[in-house]
Amino acid sequence: MELNEEAKQKLEAAYKQIEMHLEEGVSYYSTYTVTTYGVVGGRIFSLENDLRVYLDDEKLEHLDLFKVTKSFPAHSIVKYTFIKGSPVTVEACSPEMLLQEIKLELKARQMQHAEILRVTNSPAEGLLNIETRVKFLKNGKMDILEKEIQSTGSESEDTRSGIEDELRALYFALDGNLKKMFVSMVGDELIVQTTPAIPGLTDEVIEKKVNLKLDASNLKAIYTFLESHEEEKIAKALEALEGNPELKEIAEKRYLNFIRTRLHNANAVLAQFPEAALSRSEVETLTGKHFAKDFISLSYFDDSESKLTVDFIGSMIQNAIDLESYTQQASQLTSPDELVALYDDFAAQAKKAIAEEAKNCPKGWYSEVSKHLVKLKLKRVLFEKTQFDDANRSLALKAFIFFLNINCKTSVYLDIFQSDTPKLTEMFWLLRAVPQSSWGDVTPQFPDSPLKFQRSASYRIGDDGSWETISKP
Repeated sequence: MELNEEAKQKLEAAYKQIEMHLEEGVSYYSTYTVTTYGVVGGRIFSLENDLRVYLDDEKLEHLDLFKVTKSFPAHSIVKYTFIKGSPVTVEACSPEMLLQEIKLELKARQMQHAEILRVTNSPAEGLLNIETRVKFLKNGKMDILEKEIQSTGSESEDTRSGIEDELRALYFALDGNLKKMFVSMVGDELIVQTTPAIPGLTDEVIEKKVNLKLDASNLKAIYTFLESHEEEKIAKALEALEGNPELKEIAEKRYLNFIRTRLHNANAVLAQFPEAALSRSEVETLTGKHFAKDFISLSYFDDSESKLTVDFIGSMIQNAIDLESYTQQASQLTSPDELVALYDDFAAQAKKAIAEEAKNCPKGWYSEVSKHLVKLKLKRVLFEKTQFDDANRSLALKAFIFFLNINCKTSVYLDIFQSDTPKLTEMFWLLRAVPQSSWGDVTPQFPDSPLKFQRSASYRIGDDGSWETISKP
């Protein structure tokens, strides 16, 4: 990448500031990760025995490399090299360099693990191996299963990894031509397999053997296979359902609305389940910190994450109640008290149906996510720098809005700041209590009401704005 004069001046200034801290004959490096929101990283280090040795942070206090770094494409890892007496160089990490970065990260984890054992005087249970299996999804999203294997044979699993930035950068460095990846770090040896193989760098992924023994008459066993995140098991389960129309009909009641909503195809069929199934990371998202006891935070969600939220919650409601019937009945009512009673009735039906369905395959991801979400007693829904355009087109958007009041008898507060404007739909006026809302750097948009009587909503422009009221119809 050709640097402009301003960038060259930034590099020269950075070198002058750090030159006195550089030793002769030693190469120093600094890596930054470019994200869609900015730049992270930047500590300067040298290498000793494949371990990073960092300079003191105060020596980096005034290094101004962020603007240069931001000129590189999103999802790249940018590496600076400092050598005493030589110009500073900068480049986006190549696939080969990214594999080296992965090795450095995993080596550091091994050493951190050993240090914790030493300091805590724990029994000698060394970290024998770190294995990471990755399935690459659209736009650099990943389904990750990372396993730590101790020298005693004990294992622990996680759906997150300390090398996610490097994995994502590798995906984009290869123009998205990466489907699967296996990484194993045993001692000092890094083993990397990819599908497809990277010429000169990796071999093809060797798939692990999967036990495909399945009782085709046991619906719970079929659900377990469907929600296993393993392609072969999912295919086996779908084959079993095709051979049993009765069980297939039951399975469709559980999954079909979600499949159709997820694929944005009202005619999608159960056989398309693999295209719609949640990844491990998506399960983590829907049961994680963004969905707490009394709020949903869509802050900094991209389009896919927002649509995931609306699709799952909305289709869960669609499974449980007839939302068109609710809307039709509500539009004929003549008083707020009648609407509250009707909403409470449908909300109770929904919660009961969701709880009953969650008893089927309770350890599967569908039940796990459903049980977590249906317990939320929402007081707030937060939008900050949220991409919501795809969610606005979801087939389950109205059902998602219905959900917001399902466990709360008072108004839910919508805090919308520097985000895509959410389409609140007519369901906004059909909730038990009309939501309050705050709009920051977003033009308020309220839908028309289908009701025969008037309801009012409180809103303000910005957190410091005065409360105003809008009434419809």
